[in-house]
Amino acid sequence: MMPWLAALPILLLLGLLLLARRPLLLAASVALASASIVAVAFWDLPVPRLLGALLKGAGVGLDVILIVFGAIFFLKYLEKIRILASIEIYIQRLSPDRRIQAVLVAWLFGSFIEGSAGFGTPAAIVAPLLLSIGFPLLCSIAVALVANSTAVTFGAVGTPLRIGLADFETSNIALRAAEINLVTGPLVPLLIIGLVVWQAHSGERWRALKECIPWALWAGLAFVGFAYFFAHLGPEFPSILGSLCALIVVAASLRFRFLVPQRVFNFEDGSKRSSEKPIHSALQAAAPYLLLVTLLVGGKFGLQNLEVELSLPGELIHRIKIFNPGFAFLSAAILIAIARRRFSSELRAPVVDALSSLVKPALSIFAIVAFVQVLMATEGLGSHGNTPGMLTNLVSNFSAENIVPLFSVAIGAFGSFVAGSATVSNLLFAPLQATLASAANQDLNFILALQLLGAAIGNIIALPNILAVGATVGASNKEATILGIVIGPFAIYLVFVTLYALWLVP
Repeated sequence: MMPWLAALPILLLLGLLLLARRPLLLAASVALASASIVAVAFWDLPVPRLLGALLKGAGVGLDVILIVFGAIFFLKYLEKIRILASIEIYIQRLSPDRRIQAVLVAWLFGSFIEGSAGFGTPAAIVAPLLLSIGFPLLCSIAVALVANSTAVTFGAVGTPLRIGLADFETSNIALRAAEINLVTGPLVPLLIIGLVVWQAHSGERWRALKECIPWALWAGLAFVGFAYFFAHLGPEFPSILGSLCALIVVAASLRFRFLVPQRVFNFEDGSKRSSEKPIHSALQAAAPYLLLVTLLVGGKFGLQNLEVELSLPGELIHRIKIFNPGFAFLSAAILIAIARRRFSSELRAPVVDALSSLVKPALSIFAIVAFVQVLMATEGLGSHGNTPGMLTNLVSNFSAENIVPLFSVAIGAFGSFVAGSATVSNLLFAPLQATLASAANQDLNFILALQLLGAAIGNIIALPNILAVGATVGASNKEATILGIVIGPFAIYLVFVTLYALWLVP
């Protein structure tokens, strides 16, 4: 009975969103209301703790809103000064093939951003960039979400490991996860290219995918290979340095047309702008992103431990981190405007556009984040503080000894789906996974590596991420459509990693 009650709010959320095709704001509001009722009535969640969970949801939601505002502001500013138009020309000169462009921008550059900042930042940068260089709206969003997966394993300067698995010895877990990624990670560029060729006529899709398989595997192996090497240095480095080295090597290999398909793939409209002359030099076009990355990395390393702790009702705590990636977006645009000596004239319109774009998605973000916080608030109740909460109760049935590896990846993915964070998924379910590993006599490092990988894969369908990237590119109220597009690649990736994990079990 209790697992079904725990599942009820999530089933309502998915039913309203995917089956009834209702807006996420309505679905999240119904899920929040039902979760609150179930938590109070059946988990004996004290009303003050419920209030504290709602307030914490508002605080976490504000963090997400700040990232979205900064990303929209940065995008609108680059559009205004025509940086994005120049970037499109340079990318098309590097390769006019849309399949290759998607992998370069989303898989390699996006993974570098994930390693630098995380927390939804890569998709908020990649989707607008793809859109600006001629990719269709939904394709841009889907590619950005699917690409932001493998690198999440070591994203945000290793935060999913350093924070999410802080109670465990992480060096062996990191190496085991990097080893598994060597085999499973190269699948992601293939999924990205599959999403891109989906835009083509039905008769061309298989051909367009098949002829690009060798190059996709090369781009995938380049990243995971470098990531595995840097995993020996610590969890902070695989995504940052691995993607950077891979981006340089793969981009250089394009000059020699290494494994590049002979046929150039473009979308149905066939739009090209490679013959135009950019109004900015390559360095000028890249400068805003170089500055942004510098601010992201500097802020993450320099300010990551600075936070303000707030006490909330119900003995809950909310930590306000001094560094938020949204500040990096804002600072980058402001510094460029100051350097151009056009501070007020160039920034006014992007600020207005960013604020107007946030009106609708803000409420949805608050609703979904508050929903997650209510679920999490039920953990550790009872006189001894060890009563399984709604989320733990929901996954605790997967404790049979012979099926632990089968569901370890899925449990990690489920945590990221509802929480929107691989780190939170690890914090929630790593102790449970450790208990299951002990009961099933499985290697602890192996099971926690599967939890880590599952949390990274679940980032593809994380509802807060879908909300954030949709708001950034003006696709609010399309959450159900977006989720419907990325659920297929997510399922393929999840099953592939799970099957490989089962094959590794002695």
